[in-house]
Amino acid sequence: MPSEPVADAFGGQRVYVDHFRRAGDSGWARPIARAIAAAQRSGGGRVLGSPGRVYGLRPHAIYTAQLPHGATTSYRVCVQIPPGVTLDMQGSTLRLLGSTAAAIVTNKNLSGVGWRDTDVALVNAVLDGGSIPARGTPLLHLAYVDRLILQDVKLVNGNCVGGWVYNCNASTFDSLEVDGFRGLPWSIGSAARTGNQVYDSTFGALRARNVTWIDPYYYFPGNSFVLTLTRCQVKSIEAYRCTAGIKIQSPTQDLTIGTVTTSACGSPTGNSGLKLQGDKGGRPVANVSVGMLRAEAQTGPGLYMERTLDCTVDSYRGVSNNVNAAQADVWIGGTNDLLMDVQSDESGGPGVLVRPYATGYRLDNVLVRNPYQSPKAVRPSVGVAVEGGVGSFGHVTCVDTRRRPTMERGVDVSSPEAIGLITALEVEGNVPMPFASVSKEFEKPVVH
Repeated sequence: MPSEPVADAFGGQRVYVDHFRRAGDSGWARPIARAIAAAQRSGGGRVLGSPGRVYGLRPHAIYTAQLPHGATTSYRVCVQIPPGVTLDMQGSTLRLLGSTAAAIVTNKNLSGVGWRDTDVALVNAVLDGGSIPARGTPLLHLAYVDRLILQDVKLVNGNCVGGWVYNCNASTFDSLEVDGFRGLPWSIGSAARTGNQVYDSTFGALRARNVTWIDPYYYFPGNSFVLTLTRCQVKSIEAYRCTAGIKIQSPTQDLTIGTVTTSACGSPTGNSGLKLQGDKGGRPVANVSVGMLRAEAQTGPGLYMERTLDCTVDSYRGVSNNVNAAQADVWIGGTNDLLMDVQSDESGGPGVLVRPYATGYRLDNVLVRNPYQSPKAVRPSVGVAVEGGVGSFGHVTCVDTRRRPTMERGVDVSSPEAIGLITALEVEGNVPMPFASVSKEFEKPVVH
């Protein structure tokens, strides 16, 4: 960072923040505001910072915003970006000063009533929260915008809420990062009320490192990204050393994700991995397609699918996940979901778990090796656990290659209500019972 500057997205003039500093200015909030106003007077344009500079900011305005659930809130604002303006910090840093929480950046119109902003852009910027306790005030708040551009934006030293973006259409997001944050660094789209997702937009790379939970009062467990998207495409998501998972929440639908990589993430409760999670009110996460998911050293599942509908994962590779053994490496709890190729190595408990309410699931190819690594795992130790539901498996292979094998059952069907079949089951190693079932409706496979 910074990347090569993007072309002027919306036309207009180029103005430079450093030209608007005046004697007596305390910090850079007012010079930036003057530069933005100058660009706006000329019909829009690009406001540029100086590479390598740290712009210390104190709030200079009170702003009232409409929140996704309809209520309004007022908070102190350092920078506002109006329509037609690109704020291009050229890789420099916007840093909060003092001890008062404030929004570093917001767009001009957050009312959400009667009109929308268009053509707002923030690029090549580091947003530094200064480790100031931010009680509910986001560092970056952008809402009710069409054709929003966020590119090469990095959050550091933040608390509570980082980038809060919702009710936006036809927008572009690329190279959004966080490194060092307590709480929720990136929330893009909102589950509150209809219409507050992000729609018809494209995402490049999303990256998170070193995100930790904040005190339980705020219920922020340290999710790297919480996404609520409709008709969107995401190139890649990466998360490292975060205390909760990557959450795709309802009412997300028609979403395509290329690759997901997550390592050393999760909390003692097992909140980890890639989570496709509908809500208890009946709204599923629907029609989400993931190309490749790699997960390792998660405290809970590497892949968690709960209240999903018609979701697909082409390839899953999990290594040493479900460390606390409370769930499974792969958790299946949706309707008509397809996992084409699943490989789970050295899970703390089961490699794959099918929940009683899973319906129409299909797992084409499953390989589970050396599960039940955790001494906390509840026996019997199994490779694939089916607690009920209706669905099918293609080729299942369960392997125990340890010097002292512990896998007691390859596939265990523990509910008489389970309905399904396994096309082919292969077991390698010393597994006393390749297949066990208490259901008459789950067909016994031929074991190879």
